[in-house]
Amino acid sequence: RNQDVDGGLVEYFIEEEMETLTVDLRAGAWPAELSTELLSVATLCVEAYKRRPKNMLAVLQMLKPLERKFCEPTVDELKNCVAVAEAQTAALATARQQELKAAAQQQQLALEAAIAEQVECCVCYDECKRSDGVMCGGP
Repeated sequence: RNQDVDGGLVEYFIEEEMETLTVDLRAGAWPAELSTELLSVATLCVEAYKRRPKNMLAVLQMLKPLERKFCEPTVDELKNCVAVAEAQTAALATARQQELKAAAQQQQLALEAAIAEQVECCVCYDECKRSDGVMCGGP
């Protein structure tokens, strides 16, 4: 609240000129919905202290949907999105390769364990599991 302005900034600057308040036309033509929304946000920012947005983050959260709706992304923003997507794709591909390699190693270990478990009878040449015990049924 500015002590030099009786009634606060809203009453002094906005309420007296609300009908004539517009967006900066030097920036070109503004969509009517956008200019209305921006003026609404600006008015909130100079409201009485208790009705103002609590911080700049709250103001940015009001402006972000307007940006998404009315602003075309720049070439640099699009390039950045592509670069981020490519980096994410590369990271996912690397993670998938590591998963496949780990699965192949696990299968190899399981195969080696199964092979080590097999024994051949020296009498009848039958194969049996070591855990079953070596018992020859004989020929």
